[in-house]
Amino acid sequence: MLQHYCTGSSLSCKLSASISFLQLQLGVNVCPFDLPYGDWHYMAPLSWVKMLWRTLQVTGFELHLEHEVIPCPRKGDLLIMDRLREMAGNNVDHLAKLARVRGSLGAIFISDIVTADGKYIEQFAVEKELSSRLRRSTYDFPKEMPTDRDWELWVSYLRSMTGENFELTTPLGAWDNVSHRSWEWVLSDGGGVLFQKAANG
Repeated sequence: MLQHYCTGSSLSCKLSASISFLQLQLGVNVCPFDLPYGDWHYMAPLSWVKMLWRTLQVTGFELHLEHEVIPCPRKGDLLIMDRLREMAGNNVDHLAKLARVRGSLGAIFISDIVTADGKYIEQFAVEKELSSRLRRSTYDFPKEMPTDRDWELWVSYLRSMTGENFELTTPLGAWDNVSHRSWEWVLSDGGGVLFQKAANG
């Protein structure tokens, strides 16, 4: 595997794409192979790259690949799944359901589901009917089909981690890095016109 990685070959491209796909499924910003398999595996379905990850950890073989780390976009930002794992503890069933909703939203960081001022959870992140209206990321996330019960659980967790009207207890800070998020509302370069992105692009 090492002799093909980052060589530009078709096998190398497939491996890199598969790792990136698994990264988005897990909702992490680092190479999945650097994470404990036992703590994260249930958030992704069976695949050859997942089995490779399992094999590496079961055999005790350490492999560190040069894989793109996605930086946190804002000060005070964090991975959604890190926060949910803190809250859910060892409840694997809850975490698998929460991961499905997060994936369907195309979200990795808290900033992906928060208003531009960093204060409130966006409406599309708490109302299923609004969640799939627009593509909300420049990344191609795996397709997820969360159930109504998955959504109810997701919203209950969001309520637990926020205040009234889904207000963050500590607002997010300034922007540090470019976000993968695709915004529904965009201000013109001159700042005089506000455009809304249509569902058809």
